[in-house]
Amino acid sequence: MLSKLERVPIDPATDRPLKPVILEDVQVFGDPFEEYKQRLGRRLKREEEERLGRGEKEKLKEERRKDRTT
Repeated sequence: MLSKLERVPIDPATDRPLKPVILEDVQVFGDPFEEYKQRLGRRLKREEEERLGRGEKEKLKEERRKDRTT
C-alpha cells in the first residue's frame, strides 16, 4: 500500500498529489500514546526522585553551613 502511495504523481510546487488520495482502511498495530504515557510516567518519577534528593542535599548543606558559623 505504501509503495502505491509513493508512486502517485505530485505537483512539484506543492508536493501534493495531482489526484486525490483516499485511504479506505487503516490498521494500527501498536498504540504509540500508551508507550508515550509510560515513558512520561518514568521520566516524571525520576525527576521527582531527583528533586527530593536535591532537597535532602540542600538540608545537609544548610546544616553544615550552620555548624561552620557557630
